[in-house]
Amino acid sequence: LEVTSSSKDMLAAFSIRGRFVLTAAEGAAARTWDVQTGEPLHTFALGDGVAAGTGGAVVAAAFRPRIQKESEVLIVSANSARFWDAKTGAPIGEPLEQHQGTIVSAALSYSGEVATASETGAGVTVRTFNQHGHVKWAVDQPGGAVLFTTFSGFGDRLATASQDGKARVRNAHGGQLLHTLQHEDAVLSVQMAMDNRRIVTASKDKTARLWDMHTGALVATLQHEGAVRSARFCFEGFEWLRVVTASDDGTAKVWSAHDGELLATLEHDGAVRAAAFDKFGRVLTASADGAARVWDYKTGAVLQTLQHGENEEVGSVAVVPNGGLVLTASSDLRARVWSEGNLQRTFQA
Repeated sequence: LEVTSSSKDMLAAFSIRGRFVLTAAEGAAARTWDVQTGEPLHTFALGDGVAAGTGGAVVAAAFRPRIQKESEVLIVSANSARFWDAKTGAPIGEPLEQHQGTIVSAALSYSGEVATASETGAGVTVRTFNQHGHVKWAVDQPGGAVLFTTFSGFGDRLATASQDGKARVRNAHGGQLLHTLQHEDAVLSVQMAMDNRRIVTASKDKTARLWDMHTGALVATLQHEGAVRSARFCFEGFEWLRVVTASDDGTAKVWSAHDGELLATLEHDGAVRAAAFDKFGRVLTASADGAARVWDYKTGAVLQTLQHGENEEVGSVAVVPNGGLVLTASSDLRARVWSEGNLQRTFQA
């Protein structure tokens, strides 16, 4: 779900209509906030175990993508995963059990299924849980640490990005390995197009790569001059044919998802840590230069500059699905909510 704004310093997540935000940082409690009032709703104390809190530093969080269940949030820590009510802090259902080792990555599908990747001394285990919290399948996966996990839009595929330079695509119903997508260095992110035709991976090897979803064949290599931190499709209308990549070389680039043709280069004064499209097809970027920006990539014009502190690194950016609000997370351990370029709320992790 692309409603989580996560940087190396902190994590922030939006609910589907932007009514609630969750913040978490290393060594700090996870908190939920009311965006309209700016008031804190609940604090999940660290070290209290699954029954009372998150059971450790938060490694992933996502709100359910259902308006009727907007306040329900999945919080994943190193040793637990569970749904909670963002308003009251009450647990929902049972914790997702049967984890051994340390959870390092997780994903939530649109249908409410959960996937986790956990590390033990023996390697990595990938698990999925159904909507009732019961394990569907678990497989031991070779290779290095899992850095990113995601479901496809239809929920029928699960992909992991790993330190060993491979992204692996599995059947989300049974866990069978479908494709292994190879890079020359660690794979930092992976995403599948909503129509299940393309996969895009981003890597420290200075490339993003487009792949055919059905065959696993390489379609195009998208070249940068620095590590590529993220690669995202545009999902609105026919704009799914676009991909935006964010790189340490100080640029975000827009490409054709059909054949990899370079369409636009958007420049910052520092490394670009994340980039995404909003529902209008505009590009949002987050940079180490202390700013997030909203672009018309077709003209190269900067439409909005979301300015943070002079010495702050903006690690990530996310947008509410309706396109009205933007969420950024930065190195000062603050999450900020913006509307049309104007700062609305600031939440301290």
